Amino acid sequence: MTQARSEQVDEETTRHYHCMTRCVRGAFLCGYDKHSNRDFEHRRRWIVDRLKFLESVFAIDVLAYAVMANHLHLVLELMSDVAAAWSPAEVVERYGRVFPMPVSDFNGLSDAQQAERVAKWRERLSSLSWMMRALNEWVARRANREEGCTGRFWQGRFTSEPLLDESALLTCMAYVDLNPVRSGECQRLEDARWTSIGARLHHTTKVLDAADEASPTGAPAGLVPFADQASLPGGVAARAPCEPLSRSVPMNFVDYVELLEWTGRTERERGPSGTLRGPPPAVLTRLRIRSDAWLRAMRVQGLKSRGALGRVDALDAFAEKRGRSRTAGRAFALALFG
Repeated sequence: MTQARSEQVDEETTRHYHCMTRCVRGAFLCGYDKHSNRDFEHRRRWIVDRLKFLESVFAIDVLAYAVMANHLHLVLELMSDVAAAWSPAEVVERYGRVFPMPVSDFNGLSDAQQAERVAKWRERLSSLSWMMRALNEWVARRANREEGCTGRFWQGRFTSEPLLDESALLTCMAYVDLNPVRSGECQRLEDARWTSIGARLHHTTKVLDAADEASPTGAPAGLVPFADQASLPGGVAARAPCEPLSRSVPMNFVDYVELLEWTGRTERERGPSGTLRGPPPAVLTRLRIRSDAWLRAMRVQGLKSRGALGRVDALDAFAEKRGRSRTAGRAFALALFG
């Protein structure tokens, strides 16, 4: 049954969410469509650039993304505490960069009306729904304009899945970043151009080449850095002086890359008896994630949304907060996380 967005998104429960949106009737969002003999590959750049722009405006950070042929994955972090620190003038300026029409008559309002609007806009600038609206509606209008048509571009509203703990966040980020490798679109992580891992690896290579030294580097603009990158130069997009730096992904980037590479390599090189080749990365042991279950989760539909993702105790607390006896995904969490 469809849930109200207010039930799905609750920053007090978790700041992290996995969002996915799909084109209507599985039509092509990007890439080459052999049926219409048209190439829509350039639309991937639209989406990545728009996403980077929205991240610089909203109090929402991007941890991972994958722009696929007919759907889009995002892992986002809500940061309403950042929005709360903005001055009224900054709220108006930021909101006007995305929605210029409502701001055009702001100066003509009374003080009370201005205060009311600032409060509303401040809330929207940390809202998952409003950021996805600013992304999806913009893409749909531009694509329809390009094709000279009207009507729906996206299948429906985006789906959002709460990521309740560190293990869930890591699992979902890896699943998103491995999308093009899993689909056969590319064989290597560095070739996954329209994903966050591709952008991170390209940025790292570029910075290391320029510096000519093998030291860690920050994350590219528009993406949250990992723990070993957060305090390094070139790590995050510039924010206003009153804002804190983006939070970091709670693990080291080198460990994350090792985990993704092991996942892809193991699936290709699994022995004839089905046994794994090579020991699992230490991060799986640290997070108490079962390696066999991890590999199953990384396959197509292996991480299909079950309402929320997290360990069993986190799922039970999530269900209790919503007045339910239990929530979907409990058996999956038990198999994956133990």
